[in-house]
Amino acid sequence: MRFRFLLLLGLIMLLPFRAHAQRSGGISTGRVYYTPPVGGEKGLSGPTLIYEHSYAVVIGIDKYSNSDMPGLNGAVRDARAVAEILEGQGFEVIKLENEQATRAAITEILGDRLREKINHNDRVLVYFAGHGYSVGEKERTLGYLMPVGADVLSPCSTGISMKEMQDWFAAYRAKHVMYVADACYSGLALTRSVPLSPGTRGYLRRITSEDIRVSLTAGAADEEASEWHGHGLFTTFFLKALEGEADSNEDGLITSSEIYNHVRDNVIHVSNRLQRSQTPQIGRSMGKGEFVFLNPKGAKVLTGFIRVLSQPAGGTVLLDGKDTGMTTPCLLEDLKPGLHRVVIKKGEQQTQPLDALVKVGVETPVSLALPKVEVLTKPQPLDTGRLSIVAIRKENNEELKAQVFINGDRVGVTPFEEQLGPGSYDIELRYQEQPSKKKRINIIPKEEKRMKAVFTWPLEVSQAQEENAISTKQLTDSQLHDQNEVSMKQLVSSVDSIIKAQNMEIRRERVSFQGRLSGGLEFVRADEGVASLIQIGMGTGKWFDLHSGVGFPGFIWVTDGQINLWPFGLWVPTLTTRLGLGFDPNNEFYSIEELAGLEFWALDWFVVYIQVGIGYGWNLTPSPDQSGLIAPGWMGVEFRY
Repeated sequence: MRFRFLLLLGLIMLLPFRAHAQRSGGISTGRVYYTPPVGGEKGLSGPTLIYEHSYAVVIGIDKYSNSDMPGLNGAVRDARAVAEILEGQGFEVIKLENEQATRAAITEILGDRLREKINHNDRVLVYFAGHGYSVGEKERTLGYLMPVGADVLSPCSTGISMKEMQDWFAAYRAKHVMYVADACYSGLALTRSVPLSPGTRGYLRRITSEDIRVSLTAGAADEEASEWHGHGLFTTFFLKALEGEADSNEDGLITSSEIYNHVRDNVIHVSNRLQRSQTPQIGRSMGKGEFVFLNPKGAKVLTGFIRVLSQPAGGTVLLDGKDTGMTTPCLLEDLKPGLHRVVIKKGEQQTQPLDALVKVGVETPVSLALPKVEVLTKPQPLDTGRLSIVAIRKENNEELKAQVFINGDRVGVTPFEEQLGPGSYDIELRYQEQPSKKKRINIIPKEEKRMKAVFTWPLEVSQAQEENAISTKQLTDSQLHDQNEVSMKQLVSSVDSIIKAQNMEIRRERVSFQGRLSGGLEFVRADEGVASLIQIGMGTGKWFDLHSGVGFPGFIWVTDGQINLWPFGLWVPTLTTRLGLGFDPNNEFYSIEELAGLEFWALDWFVVYIQVGIGYGWNLTPSPDQSGLIAPGWMGVEFRY
């Protein structure tokens, strides 16, 4: 841990006095421009000039000449790291280390030289790593920055008071001044004005143009600034903030507020892990601006996309009333988040406007159909193909009027013919309550694609009666009577069969309660096992059953789950697979077995089955030892309700 005396910082920032002295000559590091990301704030277009010049004074003191001031280990190292990153940001840096950081040198640079050379559109940053001292109590405390030759017995005459530094900063003509100290301070009437919210109208323009004086310190007066991995804990995260980690909204600018939030959260987290207390402090005055740095990683893309499709393709895309110069299908890029109005035109055709919501980094799909234009003649364009669709009923080849949907839009009924542009189309036919027929068709110019949809369902009773009535017209009176009697019996039998099949299918589909009675053998190393089994269970439909019951002799509990593969109708074999678990409490015997077999529905409530399989059993008692392979075989009946 780097030991530092608690230094009290008075962060009162007074309104600056506008000095009229001529600027002296100096080395200019160049202008700082900021280019907002596409889709960013209105009214601020890049590149925008933020600063004419950038100046920094970096002070680091490890070795004090007065023996009463203990030496430090990493202050100079921290100062050099800060100076290096500031130079990379375009700052003209003045460095004072150890014996160079005298009271006279610091006073000359901060009080005279900087004040004379800076102008309003400049920024100034002062960084200090070293000892400090404070005198007084509570609200009357006054803090001092301790130069290399300072004496704790005479802080007023050998140190530099925070009030004096505040007066220097207030007199600077620069719009943005920032003081950063890796030491713990408090001060008189610390100003804690609330910064502008990033959602404020004209946020970027205001924070880069309005004045600000901001001070950032490592902790409060009753805390110590900690060392961490060879640097001050505070400086470690200050450097990471300038490297881009503090740019929370990824707009390419790192503000003093973002730096404070990043440094504070990380310092508190790490100091708690080190079982110490350190909470960075911030003070602001003189305006709502922000001291800003460029993010070396750049800004995040703040745009979205719209993918535009049309039916037919080849339409010109208008976005927010302006011709984009693109035709469908196409992708509109670099769009600001929010609602955008899309219109497609092709010849005399034009779609209704559609408002598409664009989100950052998200592709929004838009599909529009151009209205049909009726003409007296229907020329066959060379770049189109023909689509023909019919729908019939399988039982009697009756032609049906099914609804036709292309790409989700209803376009007519069958029989249907249409000229379509080249491309793939999703075709769907719907007829009454029957399952729809779907197919993807690829249209090729000058070719015809035909689609035939076949719907099927059983003949209704009324149809059978009608057919019977037609046939009986040709019979004599006596034949008619006999024929009607036979037909009615056949009709009743047919309807009864249909109803029974439907009832069985309904029973198979729904949840059922089951009783199962089985007979069979299980061989454990050729020893005869369970001879009979009684179970009760429940089916979740025609695909899965769950049973549990007891076997005799031996009172063995057996639980199994059964999957029914390809379940069909009455006396049509159904392939089943079954996984069972068994337990014999008398011998502490356990078993697991897998069986496969066939299942036959004799009635809609009565099932016959046979299954064989293999498994393994083991018991926990050493004697008798029945562990080994199991060869089970079962045959039985099942009752379902």
